Amino acid sequence: MIGGGAGSILHMIVTLKNNKNLLKRISPFKNVNRNKVRHLKHQDLKFKKFTKKEFKEFKVKLAEQIRNQNRKNILVLIFSILIGILIIMFIWLSLPNIASKWN
Repeated sequence: MIGGGAGSILHMIVTLKNNKNLLKRISPFKNVNRNKVRHLKHQDLKFKKFTKKEFKEFKVKLAEQIRNQNRKNILVLIFSILIGILIIMFIWLSLPNIASKWN
């Protein structure tokens, strides 16, 4: 057979050319000022201080969101299980009909 694997070799050659062209490009990160990057690394972060009342409100709101998300996840799981059971039952009940057609 003539030409077996020629497409693979051609693909290899094209890939090598493309990789060589990528290496010639200038990186966009070379233009970043290194002093700015160093300054950002050592910058102190300032966070808002919560009062006890605000913290309690935040905890209540967060707990409510978590409860709601858990309820949604449980509902999705229950519906998925029900749909899976229905599909299995449909297949199980239709098997005798399919088997009788082949006999």
